[in-house]
Order: sequence, then structure tokens, then C-alpha cells
Amino acid sequence: RLLHSLVHRPCAMCAMALSPCGGWLATAGLSVTVWDAATGEEGHHLWARQHGRVGYISSMALTAGGAMLVASSRSTGVLEIFNVSSSALLHRLIPPGGFSPFVLLPCGCLVVVFN
Repeated sequence: RLLHSLVHRPCAMCAMALSPCGGWLATAGLSVTVWDAATGEEGHHLWARQHGRVGYISSMALTAGGAMLVASSRSTGVLEIFNVSSSALLHRLIPPGGFSPFVLLPCGCLVVVFN
């Protein structure tokens, strides 16, 4: 049974993440949209270009309560951490050697693998 149909704008969707609590869903391309998973309503928008990134987001994860979002771009090699409610960029990591995979642990700790 289809609960909601979400349309990510303004470009193609390249990544998606669900918060561990199931309350938030994030979709990403050149920007990130955070949705209320229960209602399907658009919530916060994290615009990549306002923070100087131009590449597509290739992977991301939300913290347990949905307060922070970690996003990385294979094309730019940048990993960023956002505050979801304020859309503020909290940290930007530029790993040596470019794109690095990451894991967001249930405790909120971020593990980044450097190439």
C-alpha cells in the first residue's frame, strides 16, 4: 500500500536516508530535502549551493533523532554535517584522496574511512 508519493526537486534524486527512529526521511541530489515520514510533508531544505558545493550528494545518513544529517559527495570529495532544523552547516571535512565512505553509529559517532 502506497502511503506517500514524494517528489524531490529541483533535480534527480541520488541518495536517500531514513532516520533510525523512522520519523524523518531525507532525499538528495544537488540539495537535500528532509521529509516528515509519517505525513509525507516537506520539512527542511538544505541547499548545497549556499554552502559552496556544486556536486551531487552520493550518500547520507540522519542521526537517531533526526537532528543532524551527514552527507558526502563522490564528485567533490567533501563530507558535510548539517543541523537539520536550522539548515546550518556544522562541519565540512575534505578527506585527503577525495571521497571517503562513512558510517553513522547509533550513538551519533561518525566513522570516516580515509583512502
